[in-house]
Amino acid sequence: MSEIHRPSNERQEDDSNVESLETKKLRYRNEYKSPLEDHYIPSYVTGGLHPVLMGDLFKDGRYKVVNMVGVGSFSNVWAARDTHAQDNQNNNDVVCLKILKASCSQGEVGELKIMQYIEANSATTHPGRKYLPRLLDHFYHDGPNGRHLCIVMNILGSNVWKVRSEAHFSEKLSHELSRHISRQLILAVDFLHSIGVVHGDINEGNVAFKIPRIERVCFDETFQAKVKRRDGGPLEKGIPEIVVDPLEPLRYAETDELSDIQLIDFSSAFLEAHPAASVATPVDLAPPEVIFKQPLTKAVDIWNLGCVTYRYSTGQEPFSIILSRDNRELIPQIYKLLGDACAPWMLKAWIDASVKKVWNDLPPPNMVSWDHSKRLAEKLPSDYYFSVALRGSCEYYIDSDDDASTTMTDTHNEGSVHLEEEDLEDSEMAEGDVEEDCPEKEGPEEHHPEVVQQASKGDHGYQAYLELVKAAEAYPRDHADKREFLELATSYLSKMIVADPEKRATTSELILHPFVKDIGYDPHVRSSVRPFTPQNSIISPLIRPFAAVEGMI
Repeated sequence: MSEIHRPSNERQEDDSNVESLETKKLRYRNEYKSPLEDHYIPSYVTGGLHPVLMGDLFKDGRYKVVNMVGVGSFSNVWAARDTHAQDNQNNNDVVCLKILKASCSQGEVGELKIMQYIEANSATTHPGRKYLPRLLDHFYHDGPNGRHLCIVMNILGSNVWKVRSEAHFSEKLSHELSRHISRQLILAVDFLHSIGVVHGDINEGNVAFKIPRIERVCFDETFQAKVKRRDGGPLEKGIPEIVVDPLEPLRYAETDELSDIQLIDFSSAFLEAHPAASVATPVDLAPPEVIFKQPLTKAVDIWNLGCVTYRYSTGQEPFSIILSRDNRELIPQIYKLLGDACAPWMLKAWIDASVKKVWNDLPPPNMVSWDHSKRLAEKLPSDYYFSVALRGSCEYYIDSDDDASTTMTDTHNEGSVHLEEEDLEDSEMAEGDVEEDCPEKEGPEEHHPEVVQQASKGDHGYQAYLELVKAAEAYPRDHADKREFLELATSYLSKMIVADPEKRATTSELILHPFVKDIGYDPHVRSSVRPFTPQNSIISPLIRPFAAVEGMI
């Protein structure tokens, strides 16, 4: 396979155009109201996203759009029915339709080439292949904003980050589910590495659960809202008339059925034989070689995998960017976590970076968060018990490693949802409000679970944090299951979160670790993730809880 050439994110505007893309985006930010916060209207310009309405047909009528799955910076993802599917019962005809920005669809698209390469190497008995999505089809579609690459894959549900963040406190997953997911992930990455592919962007947003009992999901039930100009004028060409709230499949089944995952999104992937110059991993997951701008290898995936495993196993972050968006802020945190053993490599990397002048400015101030002064063997159990204490301070949690019962006080009423007029008024964007610039790639990079809910209240938030720390320190540490889990997790992660990429364990070595052995996980035996409904009940498939927004239709 030849080297992949990635096009720039934005198409160069022709000199004959009176208004540049940047000027138009700025104008759209001021002129248009987005009724749903996930949608960024300035992305719908020449070279941008394709406007889609429910019922739109693609590829000569083969794919009919029925719902939205997700919103991204470089693409939108839709649920569509394949009219050529042999089995159209129980939602077996539903596929995932990913429509890239026109500017990202030009030339040889890396994501498509990698997926085609994976498919070409799929005649294998490797157990990790099934934990990666299937490329079912691809084609190009012409629209008002340009020509778009459309990629068709199997449909999936919510990602790990969303499932954890549903708890409001970014809780840890259960011991069993954490180990089960970890086994699937290491097998998936081992398969990729065995065929020379580096994923390049392993984060919780790119680990998606398969949908439990997909036949229960009402893909044809949508929540839509009209797009309006602030001055009441007509919409310009290329702007969607209606935006759709992304479907939440987990609302249709008990979330304690979650089990199998797939590692998705190959937009940052590359072949080891043709290393990428950079990767689009979340800032706080950046491995040292990315920070110091050194050559990238398979070891990038190992570091990212270690950080992700740390997150869902403890409910907290191994590293975090506090104020800046500069990954150099991680350097002192990495040293504090890994200790003197990483000093020789870190010092050499710093000197090399300085000599090569890979940075144009000085690093940001050392803004290390409250609990980033511990070694891995101490920090991991500390973060784990902090999550336990945090869970005990609120009614929402998604863990079942304790015998505590779930107390629910904030639930959605069953029956039809109706919106009062004042609800609509409250939800309108105030005149003059301007949305932020296009967000980073969807994912958990800005989520800092160590900041408690009360932190917005100033000093009281810090005091609440200290109380939780005390509660975590006082929590009994003699529980055999917890002790075994933490020992295994610490041993596993200590082989992955290593500064020197050449000293990180390989996937073939990690597969043998007892943390990821097959434990025969069965989600029906024990609840691993508790849904937010009374008595773990199933939400009616005709009810979709949502916040009132202006323009609902």
